Amino acid sequence: MTATIRATIKEAFRRQTLVVSVVLVTLLMAALWYFVAHQQKAAIANAPMVNTFQSVTALGLGSFMINLVVAFFAIFCLSGNLSSEIETGTLAAVAARPIVRSRILLGKWIGIALIEIGYVSLVFAGVIGIILTYNPWVTPAGQLLAAWGLFVLEGWLLSAVALLLSVWLSPVAGGVGLSILYFTEFVAGAFSQSVGSQASSVHAATSVLALLLPTDSLYRRATFEIFGGRHNPLVAVLGNLGPFGVNFTPSWGTVVYALIYLTGILALVVKIFKRRDI
Repeated sequence: MTATIRATIKEAFRRQTLVVSVVLVTLLMAALWYFVAHQQKAAIANAPMVNTFQSVTALGLGSFMINLVVAFFAIFCLSGNLSSEIETGTLAAVAARPIVRSRILLGKWIGIALIEIGYVSLVFAGVIGIILTYNPWVTPAGQLLAAWGLFVLEGWLLSAVALLLSVWLSPVAGGVGLSILYFTEFVAGAFSQSVGSQASSVHAATSVLALLLPTDSLYRRATFEIFGGRHNPLVAVLGNLGPFGVNFTPSWGTVVYALIYLTGILALVVKIFKRRDI
């Protein structure tokens, strides 16, 4: 399995997936830095409450930016990976050796998962660092660490689903299909946050959808933690951020479900791949 992990990491660099992602994130961070710095200069003469709301807006947008770039990196790193290797015969050559198929799959996923730890750390530290440099907002280190861990878990979960889809679908079909599912879940989560208990049927429907892909719940919980959680009375302002807001905070039970979901997806991929002709 160690050899597969190393090969997966080398492949990510060879295909320049990681390099391109880092370059794009750097450009986005530069744009974010300009926006936050310009916002801060314009807010100097404003009332303290206005400055606070601008800080909330910047943190909300920053959290969504982390969520977006982590999701796309996770989706496209493994989308169609297996199907393309099956078509080219690469996987047949590897599987012909005395190696258990499950180790090939888990090695690929662990390789990407290790890359995602570094990638999420880079994005998270850069975005949150830029925003907190220009805004008077203090979040306990423990909660920032919790938010970082939730974004890492979101990336791992999407990578596992991408690996599952790659058993059947081409790289383009797998990537596009998972992207559509991801955005559908985000829109449903945003709608659920906006209507809340006012439309119980809608809230119930979006909750069921969240069971199919609990990425939005992880994102909302991570945003809640970035804002300092219940220890910060201003966290109530989160509900005013529209689709990026958090009116109803997902519980830690959602995180437990995401871990069970991740384990189940990986087990399903292994089971299916054992019966797959390569």
